[in-house]
Amino acid sequence: MTTMKNKTLTLIALSIFTFALLAGFASAATISQWTLNSTNSGSATSVNANLVAGTFSSSGVTFVSFDSSTGAGSTNWPGPTTTSKDATKYYEVTISPATGYFITLTDIDFDYNASSAGPASFVLQYSKSASFASPTSVVTKTDVTTGAQKNSLTSGLNVSVYTGETLTLRWFGYDFDATSNTFSVN
Repeated sequence: MTTMKNKTLTLIALSIFTFALLAGFASAATISQWTLNSTNSGSATSVNANLVAGTFSSSGVTFVSFDSSTGAGSTNWPGPTTTSKDATKYYEVTISPATGYFITLTDIDFDYNASSAGPASFVLQYSKSASFASPTSVVTKTDVTTGAQKNSLTSGLNVSVYTGETLTLRWFGYDFDATSNTFSVN
């Protein structure tokens, strides 16, 4: 009788361990993306059914165009005497879970480029505050140049957003050769 109980308990324990192990192999899924081209114009695509994703937008900069190769492009970014972000000039996207759900943001992947001759900079930050108070920096780059687009992939994040919260992501460009230079995000 004891041997039978031990085998049963062992099988139950192995079944629970197997379930936990399989649950650990679940992979991250794309919850939303913004295909920034002339036909999409900043609307979110591939949006998870339990998520609300806002339109890609800008503030304080002069929008140039949505382009299939370079994405969204704008001018009027802070010039060469500005070595940090101007909080009024940015690109922005928002995401929030549907009622009863939460999301955990683990990766952010995008391309960037500029029309400037010398290196310029940008910082990508996020905040769950409606006023964008106390943002957290995710990416800072000082290699924004003319030429082929560069990729920025940030992984290993663990940003949880719960029902009733909105996560805002903002890209702030700065230190461009001239305010006429275009900064693009795709």
